[in-house]
Amino acid sequence: MPLVGKKIETTSANFASRARNNQLTVDKTLMIKKFWDGKEVSLILRPRRSGKSLNMSMLQYFFAEEVAGEKTSGLFDSFAIAKVDNGQFLKNHQGAYPVIAISFKDSKQETLESMFNNMKSLIVELYREHEALLLSGSLSESTKALVKRYLNGAIQASELGQSLKFLSEVLKTVTGKRVIILIDEYDSPLTFAYQYGFLESFSLFMRNMLSAALKDNPYLEKGLMTGILRVSKNEMLSGLNNLEIYSLLDKNYDRYYGFTEEEVNELVEQVGISHPLEEIRAFYNGYKIGDCTLYNPWSLMHYFDKQTLAPYWVRTSNDKLLKKLFLESNDDQKEMFSELMQGKIVNSRILTKTHYEELIEKPDALWTLLLFTGYLTVIDQKQDGIELLCQLKIPNKEISAQYEDIFLEWINETLGSKRYQSFLNNLLNGRVEKFTEILADYLMESLSFRDVKSEKRAESFYHGFTAGLVATIRDTHWVDSNKESGRGLYDLMITPKDVQNHLALILEFKQVKKTEDLDAMAEKALQQIKTLRYETELLRYSHITKILKVGLAFSGKEVRSVYKEEDLRTKKETPLLWTEPYCPESFEE
Repeated sequence: MPLVGKKIETTSANFASRARNNQLTVDKTLMIKKFWDGKEVSLILRPRRSGKSLNMSMLQYFFAEEVAGEKTSGLFDSFAIAKVDNGQFLKNHQGAYPVIAISFKDSKQETLESMFNNMKSLIVELYREHEALLLSGSLSESTKALVKRYLNGAIQASELGQSLKFLSEVLKTVTGKRVIILIDEYDSPLTFAYQYGFLESFSLFMRNMLSAALKDNPYLEKGLMTGILRVSKNEMLSGLNNLEIYSLLDKNYDRYYGFTEEEVNELVEQVGISHPLEEIRAFYNGYKIGDCTLYNPWSLMHYFDKQTLAPYWVRTSNDKLLKKLFLESNDDQKEMFSELMQGKIVNSRILTKTHYEELIEKPDALWTLLLFTGYLTVIDQKQDGIELLCQLKIPNKEISAQYEDIFLEWINETLGSKRYQSFLNNLLNGRVEKFTEILADYLMESLSFRDVKSEKRAESFYHGFTAGLVATIRDTHWVDSNKESGRGLYDLMITPKDVQNHLALILEFKQVKKTEDLDAMAEKALQQIKTLRYETELLRYSHITKILKVGLAFSGKEVRSVYKEEDLRTKKETPLLWTEPYCPESFEE
């Protein structure tokens, strides 16, 4: 799709502002035709900052004759929609309908009373946008009186629930045309209602409001809602049996939220970049929606503006829920978290409907939430009866950094920053004895491993736990996991970026059920490093002169390590050095 405009604007979600002020915009206007040709009422689910509000603004300005006192004619003349059907679609539909557009994205109240007050304020504001209706001679005096009550906010809760339907009736009476209703971020107030304990009563209100406006409303032409989750509390959407839902897993509307590779190439050609496109792709690409793999539009536009690779999307988020889910997850879930942080793919059933109360209790609900909120993406999916089975992974480096930050914040809060720095310093300076002791102490204090069900998954968990602990050194070291070197895939390699630092480390992990097997398994791990020549990758670094090879074996919370150091200049290795098995009672600095 073509680009329109020249000036980079990173935050505006107002389509008219972008069009009138020559702001750089990726043309998504063909979505308008798709919406018009689609179902009567649709719900599109996408993560935050993916372009939902801008697209809703685009639809409002296209179909409405006037928005906020300004005419909309001419806004779309430079966009792709103007060429559809040789311009006939634009001629027939642009500015041709009354439009009700409301957004709940800022409805983030902590009590039921304040949430209802917020809803009332939004409805009053909406009615004031259509205050000119009172001048119409088509309305009865009783209808005008009720409109005035809405304008003054002098309405009861039941009338608030009928507000959208009543306004559509008034608009149809005055204009003679049925109404288009656009509801942005419908689930935002529901999320806060859940977090602050009044979801039961508030979801009932939302169900009544949405059903009145979008189901069997004779004044409705087309309706569209957007959100992040399909919320099924009280079967809230069950009354909308005319509702077609398009999630991240569906092909419809797949290319309209996020930037395709083709669009990014056009942006790069016009704006220019300070980094190789491959690096930009690694940071912001990777979201699979339908048949498209997409870039995060919020982060990418901020990159073009600042020309700096940084986690722009995650800086706008409230990650309290993600932290809560991580901290309260069970051992199996934590194992999957560790695999994800290593760049691996995990398998899970994805729920098509989500009950908030199930987020902690049901593992499938947890992964469903992380998928639909943008913290995971789908690699592959298949239908298994009534279940949807998906392969999931972290989409890119920006999101991976968020997982690491949450993991490390938890480590600092739970175990202390001083002890954590001691752990890192001992590891990076080759003091394996002390490093192993603190690692064992971490295992003792932080997590339970009693429910690990398979030897293979347990090994992966220890691996992921250690990899997470060293994530903060990425500014000074390359930390690589499960990559090819020599004749196999090593578990963990740590390479200093500073050419004055000559020591690199290779760690290999094993797990055993019996404590008495720790020695043999640790030695087997170390031998694997040598046999498969994992150090091969390090030979390309001229400043690396020493390699510390460490084999670690785990049994429950006990750790055994064996290690040796190789001098690449002399080709000599130290003898095997053993640590004692640790199952610590306390930590000493």
